[in-house]
Amino acid sequence: MKSGWIDAHIHLTDERMRATLDQTLAEAANAGIQHYVLGGIEPSEWEKQKELARNYPGRIFPSFGLHPWWVARASLSECDRALECLLREVKPVGRACTAIGETGLDFHPNLPAESHDTQRRLFRAQIRIALDANLPLVLHVVRAHPDALQILKDELRDALKVGYTGIIHSFSGDLATARAYLALGLVPSISSPVITREKGRAFENLVQTVVTLSATEFVLETDAPDQPPAGEPGPNQPLQLIRLAERIGKLRGETADAVLNQSTKNLRRIFSLAPATEE
Repeated sequence: MKSGWIDAHIHLTDERMRATLDQTLAEAANAGIQHYVLGGIEPSEWEKQKELARNYPGRIFPSFGLHPWWVARASLSECDRALECLLREVKPVGRACTAIGETGLDFHPNLPAESHDTQRRLFRAQIRIALDANLPLVLHVVRAHPDALQILKDELRDALKVGYTGIIHSFSGDLATARAYLALGLVPSISSPVITREKGRAFENLVQTVVTLSATEFVLETDAPDQPPAGEPGPNQPLQLIRLAERIGKLRGETADAVLNQSTKNLRRIFSLAPATEE
């Protein structure tokens, strides 16, 4: 069996995956995908991540954060209590989480515009928690890159002197935006929907990004069960990571294995994960 590839971002706690999770992960493992960085939502979901990490030892890397969607709909008191809970989670020496996230900003019109200030405040707070705990970030940013980049520049100013790491999940922006995040130590994580469209400005921008960046400057994710490839019904599956690698490899003139091997190497660096052993 191949050494384990890593899916940079996935939601294995989602109810849509529960009934078939053992089979899903077994099939992915047989194809070489054996490790997963999770995306966090809110405190009760973090507990489900801990359970998964116990059930699949060495394969699950939890991330605890307050997702912008959750923040946009929560009360101020709920947000403050959740931040206190996050602080407690990152203090123990044997803490369960590998990273802080998902955190960030989502200014999509489906979310209430009056939540933007609360989102900004919670984003800053989570960055500070990540810095104090020396943990990388898992970012969710939708239609808010200028705001997010300014907040990151403000909060990471001192950390950048010693280097900082994290990922910008489901990145679909242009090359200039990708480089702005990379300058802050945050690596674009590419998912399937835009890169498999075959047309449109967003597709063209993302193609330029993935063919121009060096192999060390991006990683791959499924975001399963969300974000299946364009034109395919959901729920998305971890095995789609290989199709994504094939697509990006074709664009870059590389094999899918080479793309996945480098993405996995990048992720082990970003999240300070132990080197892979032959599995």
